[in-house]
Amino acid sequence: MEPTLSHPLTDTTRGSPSERKVAVEVDGAQHLGDPEAYRRDRMKDILLQEQGYRVLRFLAEDVVQGLDRVLDTVLRVIARQKNTSDSLPM
Repeated sequence: MEPTLSHPLTDTTRGSPSERKVAVEVDGAQHLGDPEAYRRDRMKDILLQEQGYRVLRFLAEDVVQGLDRVLDTVLRVIARQKNTSDSLPM
């Protein structure tokens, strides 16, 4: 089973997608009150993690009210992944 993605996973940074396997999910309030939506989201997380993705999940309210913090978090995770992949022996 493949996860349903809102946007295709593409490499928009330098390096191959295998170096930048980060999935960003934004949840609206409806996800918190709907057990089926919650289950679908957890299944999507599991499927992405099985494919080697690091899943970052944010509330839509946090994105709207603190976009800079959210972007800093995403960039920090990507940078950490780059540093880890750079230090791996070839």
